[in-house]
Amino acid sequence: MKIRKGTVVVAILLAFTVSVSALAQRRNQQQQQQQQQRGGQADAPAQQLGPQPTSKEELDAFVALQNEQNAAAKLAKGDEFVAKFPTSDFISYAHTFRNPNGQTQGVRGCRRAGAEFDDQIG
Repeated sequence: MKIRKGTVVVAILLAFTVSVSALAQRRNQQQQQQQQQRGGQADAPAQQLGPQPTSKEELDAFVALQNEQNAAAKLAKGDEFVAKFPTSDFISYAHTFRNPNGQTQGVRGCRRAGAEFDDQIG
């Protein structure tokens, strides 16, 4: 009786393994057929992550801003970029490059910057 139960369990496990393997093979064949129906093309292009430039001019201006070493020139290029491309995906990066120390100034630095801004407009 014990031998029959063991044999039945082994047979069921073997049948399950074969059926899972057959289903996986069938799925792979369906995927290959779908790729062939699309003309042998690869899957649709992957979705781009991150900001995308709308023109070569915008990309060149951003790369120039990013590679600038001189702080004064970087500020000027950042201002030019923001003025020229106000709807760019790179605007937040341009603001960061314009003021790289803005995150480390703390509360006093923010107050000082606010006071300077008030002086400029008022």
